[in-house]
Amino acid sequence: MKHRSIQHALSSALGLLTFLFASSCISNKEIQNPELTTVQVSSFVLASKANPDLEKVFFSIDHAEGKIYNAHPLPYGTEIDSVKISVGIQNLATFKLLIDGKELERSAADSIYLRDRWNKDITVEVTNTEKGLKKSYTVQIQKQLNNPDSYYWMPVITGQLPDLSGKETIFCRSDKDLYIFASQGGNTQLYHAPTNTLVWEEITTTALSGKVVTSAVASAEGVLYAILGEAPHQTCMVSLDGGKQWLEENRYNNGSILLGAFKERGQSQPTLCMIEQDPSGKNYFACLPGNGVYKRGEEVPEDFPMSGRSTALFEVAHHPLLVLVGAKTASGKPSRLTWTTTTGLDWLTPTPQSDKDLLPPFEGAEAPLLISTSSNKGLLYCVYPASHTPQRGATIYSSKDQGVTWTVRNSTLMLPDETLPFGGYEKLFGFAREELIFFLFGGKKADGSLDRTIWEGRSSILN
Repeated sequence: MKHRSIQHALSSALGLLTFLFASSCISNKEIQNPELTTVQVSSFVLASKANPDLEKVFFSIDHAEGKIYNAHPLPYGTEIDSVKISVGIQNLATFKLLIDGKELERSAADSIYLRDRWNKDITVEVTNTEKGLKKSYTVQIQKQLNNPDSYYWMPVITGQLPDLSGKETIFCRSDKDLYIFASQGGNTQLYHAPTNTLVWEEITTTALSGKVVTSAVASAEGVLYAILGEAPHQTCMVSLDGGKQWLEENRYNNGSILLGAFKERGQSQPTLCMIEQDPSGKNYFACLPGNGVYKRGEEVPEDFPMSGRSTALFEVAHHPLLVLVGAKTASGKPSRLTWTTTTGLDWLTPTPQSDKDLLPPFEGAEAPLLISTSSNKGLLYCVYPASHTPQRGATIYSSKDQGVTWTVRNSTLMLPDETLPFGGYEKLFGFAREELIFFLFGGKKADGSLDRTIWEGRSSILN
């Protein structure tokens, strides 16, 4: 390119840049924000001095359909009396409330009496007179009409328990399967049922022949662990195929008790948590990691439950958490605390704010029963089976914080009636399907024989 041509090109480019820069330097006074005018509702809040929690209820707003509603119903028994209604709108707009088509005379600070009118036709009408705009929203205040503690119980038609009369039983559950180890006369039988059908069948395996299972657990993924025999000659066995084939893992033989299993992310096999007794008689927490070597942890404290244990598995902050309750300590004292572990090498218990947050002393047949729900992993139930005498019925408690605090529920409504065969408890076992359907079994009939019926309880909320 010639020298003059290069100069001409550079001059042209410089001129274009100067024009673009000058065009971009527009005074702020020349920028006008577009005026947005709307009669849409941006928020809807109910407030009441008598019920401070009412202000925390979130109301969704469907602008297309013109609806304001709370997706999560107010708890059963919530009183909606005099409430202050706050509606988020533009300053230039005004709104009025109508019930059954009649406008309520009110000021912004007025409370509205809704005790007998919360379920009627409530309308929020927003108007911008200057722009000639108007929009109406129908308000739906939803609350639970049925007592959440009210359950309807019925026998499961598709399946019943195998005949376990006279046998020592251990119940285990994975996410999809149930297992029963039934020992009698130095021999153990293994039964299996899918949780979706509850149809039981015996699993044929020679590994359990002529041996007694003294402790057993199942991981959520379906790995089975069982201790056969008595100390110091017992053996821990592992089954990866639902109990058909068993592998011996002679890593410990000092009176171990299995407490539970969980699978950490990245592990191919679960971590097995247990109690190990050394030759001196002292008990220690221990674990067998899925991808590691057997480890011994802290000494078991005196107030840890050594009998009647029940566990539940949660996931907290993407890590597994085992929760445990039990009946008695090694000294025979009632165990009221809830214990948790994330490693199996130590078990911790939260410090309750008051004594009323603890579970009461257990006086039932053998052990309390923990039931965790799959739809809400923070919700936990603990069932105290009835004692052998008919004077004391079963009780049930719930916890929303993995067992830190417990609240007594209405057991008369929530559990099967004592007149049913279910009423005489022995080794109670159960699980939840989602949050509002429970299955319980393991009771005795009035004549003392085993109740082979599996009972299904459905919350009245579902009806």
